Amino acid sequence: MPGFSEIPPETVHRWVSDGEALLVDVREAEELAQARFKDALHVPMSAFDPGRIPTDSGKKVIFVCAQGLRSAQMGQYMVAEGLLAEAYNLRSEEHTSELQSRRNLVCSFLLEKKLPI
Repeated sequence: MPGFSEIPPETVHRWVSDGEALLVDVREAEELAQARFKDALHVPMSAFDPGRIPTDSGKKVIFVCAQGLRSAQMGQYMVAEGLLAEAYNLRSEEHTSELQSRRNLVCSFLLEKKLPI
């Protein structure tokens, strides 16, 4: 499915666990001091360089940030510029707050440090 899509935390977990996806974290360095996505490529939005994102790895590229806004912008940009045929953004669950959903995902699956919930 070419284009840009939002996907739920469960899909992110499955794709990353199966080695099908690369996480691109667009948060700033000071945000990484609180918590990091394990094995994510850090490309902060303030110094975003599309050339740092592997476009020929055969993996799905999932953009992530604290609330999903910056990551959505960067994923949409990569697709709009023709740099990626498809890109994904971590979507929050509808039944929880956006931040709580992201914290749950990160703590459960992907982080090197745990955030208090």
